[in-house]
Amino acid sequence: MTLSWRHVKPRDDGGARDCVVAGEDGWSEEPCNRLHHWICEKSVDLDHLEAERNKEGSVMPTEEEEEAPSITEFHSSTHVLPVGQTARYTCHAGGTPEPTVEWLHNGRPLERDGTDDQSEAWVERGFLFVRGGRYGVNTVCCVASNSAGTANHSAELLVFDACDLTLDPNTANGELSLSEDNRKVTWVRGDQSYPDHPDRFDSRDQVLGREALTGRCYWEVERRGGVGIGVTYRGITRRGGGADSRLGLNNKSWVLLCDDDSYYARYNGRQTALPLPPAGSTRVGVYLDRPAGSLSFYRVSPGGGGSSDTLTHLHTFWSSFTQEDLLPGVRVWSGGSSASLCRV
Repeated sequence: MTLSWRHVKPRDDGGARDCVVAGEDGWSEEPCNRLHHWICEKSVDLDHLEAERNKEGSVMPTEEEEEAPSITEFHSSTHVLPVGQTARYTCHAGGTPEPTVEWLHNGRPLERDGTDDQSEAWVERGFLFVRGGRYGVNTVCCVASNSAGTANHSAELLVFDACDLTLDPNTANGELSLSEDNRKVTWVRGDQSYPDHPDRFDSRDQVLGREALTGRCYWEVERRGGVGIGVTYRGITRRGGGADSRLGLNNKSWVLLCDDDSYYARYNGRQTALPLPPAGSTRVGVYLDRPAGSLSFYRVSPGGGGSSDTLTHLHTFWSSFTQEDLLPGVRVWSGGSSASLCRV
């Protein structure tokens, strides 16, 4: 009798082996060293044992190969949330054994089908719900785990006071054209023949918002070309081309400068270079938390698979804001460049 093992390597030999032998009396186990020959042919390793039989000849179940979890689906209903409203999140994961999925809100695990009264977040039928009761950035995280490992996916949710902003035509420089109900500004060559007004920038290619910013306000700007997006006190100088009239060159204004080749944050003439977003990234989110003294800028990226957009933090300015009115400001500095206030 000759017994042959195939698809193994000689180095895999560990000594004596037990074999299942079929005979007239049925199946039995015999030590391999009782057999006449053992032939090992060099070949590739098997990924797993295909079958193992017991004495009765029945195939014994093999141990399932483990696979670490992976997040296969993550959807959010929104990336920004007016206070008082609710956002919903979905998370699915794959792996072997089937992973369990846990939700975290601001780093705190949430019980299944229970309400977290402190953070106003709860899990229901596997979905995570977050009620907009806590201003600022909320972090949600889906964690999948099994015996082979863990995987996670995080997202930020920004809770804010609703604010509907427009641009003030009385502040627009003569080389700026307003359109779309004063929500879009475009740099054009030649004077627009605006009437003279004390609030107008006569030398700087800038325009301010009409509505003052109060509380905690979030807005988004879709840009094309060279654009500065910022906030300024109402008292910024409107006349002349000095530093006191340009966004970011004085202590009255803060600005994010964006073009296709560079991103900079600037205040009072001090400039901070920022990582350049991926090509095609053209939307910027701005969040002013006046009570906390912070002004933050975000890159807004389109969501995939029906999910909402996502936020990536770019820069935060900190300041002890005075009681003077704060206004959104936009600078557009090259031909064809434009900025649009988006409806959030």
